[in-house]
Amino acid sequence: MRLAREQELAAFYPGCELGATAPFGTLFGHAVFVDSCLVGEPAMTFHAGSLTSAVSMHYGDFAE
Repeated sequence: MRLAREQELAAFYPGCELGATAPFGTLFGHAVFVDSCLVGEPAMTFHAGSLTSAVSMHYGDFAE
């Protein structure tokens, strides 16, 4: 196992900044896995398609 290279990510996330990932992988047909310790958290923060932007939301909103 290894980290993906920027060019590999670009193929999976068109429209995102090089090296960044989309906040919602399901929009690109990817399965999304969340650690069970995040269930019920008032806020979780993750990448938003660029290297300088982030999204923060309640777990329940993310799960929807």
